[in-house]
Amino acid sequence: LAERADPRWMLVAIALQLGTYAAQGAVLGAVAKAGGVALRLRVACHVSVVKLFVDQAIPSAGLSGTAVLAKALERRGIPRPIVAAGVVVELASYYFGFVACLAAALAIGAANEVASAPLLVIIGLFSTVALALSVSVLALSGRPDPPEGRRRLRLRPLRRVLDFVRDADPRLARRGRLLALTSGYQIAIVLGSV
Repeated sequence: LAERADPRWMLVAIALQLGTYAAQGAVLGAVAKAGGVALRLRVACHVSVVKLFVDQAIPSAGLSGTAVLAKALERRGIPRPIVAAGVVVELASYYFGFVACLAAALAIGAANEVASAPLLVIIGLFSTVALALSVSVLALSGRPDPPEGRRRLRLRPLRRVLDFVRDADPRLARRGRLLALTSGYQIAIVLGSV
């Protein structure tokens, strides 16, 4: 296989991988722009590379990379409500895009008669959880924390995550056009990674 390998395909793979970083940076840039903050694509791509690397190196369902991403953006002077909205939009659009790609893969599998009942159940469960998580995060963004909720939630790390989500600018986090645009970027990331 190594002797017959065509180096041009390696160049295509490298270009696609670089494209995923650009698309991830475009997600961040779109949210920053919608919030009235300038974030150069080069800077957004650098932050994205770090986020994706941390996500791969420290498996934590993307939380470790998201924490690094938020700190990096705040250090660059981006206001916390815009950073939090960026994280919310990035998370929601990731799952929206992933579920859309799953639906397309399922349609292709069904057309080729390879979609089994167990596969349908697993995809259905994952899609339901992913969409519920996305909608929940969007619904919580910008909402004040009820005082009785703080007493009930004893897990400090989870409380910090919820506080961060609640700090998100809801006008950005729930903007339909922005979610559609960033979901398109997330689909490009999935396609570039395949």
